[in-house]
Amino acid sequence: MIFPQKYKVLEQNTIEKGNYSIVPIRFQDRIEIMNWRNDQMFHLRQEIKLTRETQDSYFKKTVLELFLSETPSQLLFSYLKEGKLIGYGGLVHISWSDRNAEVSFIMETSLETNEFETHWSTYLSLLKKLNLKLC
Repeated sequence: MIFPQKYKVLEQNTIEKGNYSIVPIRFQDRIEIMNWRNDQMFHLRQEIKLTRETQDSYFKKTVLELFLSETPSQLLFSYLKEGKLIGYGGLVHISWSDRNAEVSFIMETSLETNEFETHWSTYLSLLKKLNLKLC
């Protein structure tokens, strides 16, 4: 499936800092993301394990709509180190009228124990560089 690579609401869709970047969430990353979510359910608002079918359906219905909307309810990103997926997240529960949102982030399970602080900090610095067209 070909996914759009741009959110309409962003001036710039790829944000980089050194070896790290965020890009609009990629369809190709959905299975790794599913595995991390299943491994780390204790962090999330997720009560049951995701399956390949539920993940595919979520991406094809919910995530695809985010790219088509002028005011999406979420802006989700793949978080990359040297082009390799190591996490994902974004702005969720966006209130465009109030100009606020929650920040979401989950990373590769094996990195969480020793590298969470580094990646959380880097990820937040990348999110801060987002330039929204509506704001």
